[in-house]
Amino acid sequence: MKEYLSFYDCYSTSEELWFSNNIYNGLFRYDFLHKKTEFVRTFPGMGWGRKGLHQRVIRYDNKLFFIPGNSSFIHILNLENRIMDAIPMELVNDISEIHVNNNLLYILPKFLGRPEVVFNLDNYEILMNYDMDLICRQYMQENSEKLFYRIYMDDSIAWLPLLNSNIILEYDYVNRRLIEKYTLPISGLNGIMRYNGSMWVINGKKYVYNWDPCVGIIKKYDLPSDDINVRALSLNILNDNLFVFVLETCDIFIYNEAEDKFDKWSIPASDYFAVEHACSQWARFSGGVNMEDRAIINQFATNALISINKDNECEIIEVYTTKSQDKLIAQRKFQCAMRKGYTRETEEFTLSDYIKGV
Repeated sequence: MKEYLSFYDCYSTSEELWFSNNIYNGLFRYDFLHKKTEFVRTFPGMGWGRKGLHQRVIRYDNKLFFIPGNSSFIHILNLENRIMDAIPMELVNDISEIHVNNNLLYILPKFLGRPEVVFNLDNYEILMNYDMDLICRQYMQENSEKLFYRIYMDDSIAWLPLLNSNIILEYDYVNRRLIEKYTLPISGLNGIMRYNGSMWVINGKKYVYNWDPCVGIIKKYDLPSDDINVRALSLNILNDNLFVFVLETCDIFIYNEAEDKFDKWSIPASDYFAVEHACSQWARFSGGVNMEDRAIINQFATNALISINKDNECEIIEVYTTKSQDKLIAQRKFQCAMRKGYTRETEEFTLSDYIKGV
């Protein structure tokens, strides 16, 4: 019996894809060549049934760093020997965006009262500050707890569209200072992206706006859909193209630079049912990952994983395991470790340990 896996984010090469399962505690690897999913191990320090452990994952120095969601640790996997470290990190969840600058990982929160985090990828030192929180509080609406949905970060600047407002803050997150406050003639902002040298913003409606901080709104674009309830959820750059994901439908839109408009991105008819079946009002496309020869669009609620080549042709990839095998192994392996006297913080068992009868 197939059990579909899901994830918020992944790390991928042309040969393989690594991800933290969103449904229960498990690190998985997908082999593109053999179209096979491998259960690698559980993440130490957390119960096997914990959902949504990680929100993001990056690679640095041949290690994968899994950034916490519903977890109390940054988990670090050595790709050579598959040994994993767990570095305690409280107060880090509901991440808005991350960015790596040299050997420093910057993590910005979504909510008021949460710190900015600077994590040293070499020595694992953690620094926290609340400077951005104090700045944003000056411009937030009363009774608002959520700062933003999607922001944009480059090597030193974060563009912060304050959620459900008409304000964008240009914030230097390296030196922790406000550079400029912008007031736009549209409200309800929930996303921003830099593409081809200019900024693009959305406000949860059926439109995308090209915005120049110096002159204001340049152009308003209508998303071509018969559904009047289409709401732009996020902007993503995949294969050097600007994509728009929307809420509560399977629609994806792509910017047509030659004709200066947005087109509805077509999914082959043979694949559409798989995507449509995977979507619901709470399950939506959550983002994408760029690779050398393709991009991956993932959906954190179900198995709708779409591989897009450089010609923007897509392939639906099923990422699944079986209840009778991998999930049971993960559960029993964890229970076995507890009986052996291992604490959750030091559990280092692997799948091969269980097969050997450990």
